[in-house]
Amino acid sequence: MSGIRLSGVVLAAALALLSGCKRKELTQPVRLSSGQLLEPELLGDGYEAYMMNCYACHGEKGDGNGPSSPGMRPPPRNFARGLFKFPGTAFGQLPVDSALERTIRRGLHGTPMLPWDVSLAERRAIIAYLKSLSPRWAEEEVPPELEVSADPWKGHEAEAIALGRQVYHVAQDGAGCSGCHASYVLQSELSELNRKVTGEPITEFAPEMYRTSLKETEYPTLRQLGGRVSGCEVLFAEPLEDVEELSLQLDGALLERDRERKEGWDYLPAEEALGHGRKPRIRFFGEACKRMSEGRPSLAAVRPHRALPPDFLFHRVKSAYPVGAQVHEGDRRFAAYTEQMQREDLYRTIGVGIGGAAMPGWKGVLPEEKLWALTYYVQSLIQLRDTPEGMALRKALEAQPD
Repeated sequence: MSGIRLSGVVLAAALALLSGCKRKELTQPVRLSSGQLLEPELLGDGYEAYMMNCYACHGEKGDGNGPSSPGMRPPPRNFARGLFKFPGTAFGQLPVDSALERTIRRGLHGTPMLPWDVSLAERRAIIAYLKSLSPRWAEEEVPPELEVSADPWKGHEAEAIALGRQVYHVAQDGAGCSGCHASYVLQSELSELNRKVTGEPITEFAPEMYRTSLKETEYPTLRQLGGRVSGCEVLFAEPLEDVEELSLQLDGALLERDRERKEGWDYLPAEEALGHGRKPRIRFFGEACKRMSEGRPSLAAVRPHRALPPDFLFHRVKSAYPVGAQVHEGDRRFAAYTEQMQREDLYRTIGVGIGGAAMPGWKGVLPEEKLWALTYYVQSLIQLRDTPEGMALRKALEAQPD
């Protein structure tokens, strides 16, 4: 996505698609599990706003397979699966409208998802249209939004950071965040923190305790196959490699390989193919064949996306901006991002977790004073990013013995 203005290429592509697209799917209302009815007029408005602002990355069918998506990290969201990282609700659940609206309005810091300067009416229409792309919205209830409780540490910030440091680094009676994220204390300090909580000091340390490692997520990384679509087949000039490991996504849905050739897809090498110059091909069967034949299928090879948990001294935190940054607050109003706004955003992410990733939610698991203390500690780390103090801390940590 490009934030405030579309490039001429993307705009031309969007307009071309709009002019040629049939909107049969928008002639019927969509009923949500709550009983709410999304009328065709609202869905049509959402489709047009989506195509003008979101299509280039997320794709015409909302499957993350847009023309600008190759190589993007993290990959654009696949709305057809109804899986969201920052839902504002319980871990892995459907998002509340305010969370979707906040992501569209503010974007995700340090990613290709930039802030979008679209009107409130357009944002609401886009959100309605997104709900038409996944059956989850018709089948599942949206839980209540996570409540941001009263901050118990106002005026006692240093105490909060000290407790949060313990909660972050020690799993017992804490969160043990350093099991996935980097550690930010010296080995002697970590040993003392553990002794304070458990009664036992640490004598052996993980060799990569000051680094993060890749974690597998439920989000796909897509790769265009580059073949020619012909009916229920995709023809290739050369044989495909690694076919046994190949997974496919068609219009946002994952498809299983079916060697009995009744439903799904299978690979036919050149010697099994008839006609078309005996080219190797992927052939689709059953409902997948029907969808391929309906025109403009969105097809890609899929592999799981592996994400790096942020190192708070180095990486940008997607759900929180630097203090002082100008953020979009709606109706084309911008405001300076405050420490309190940053804490609340961090509280939401830590409390809810990140759906589809290895980051669990801590709301209801940790007592509120520990959850807020952890929030204060993480905030203190991200405010050290790109500062002499942060660089000095990193140097001291890396000087530790192996």
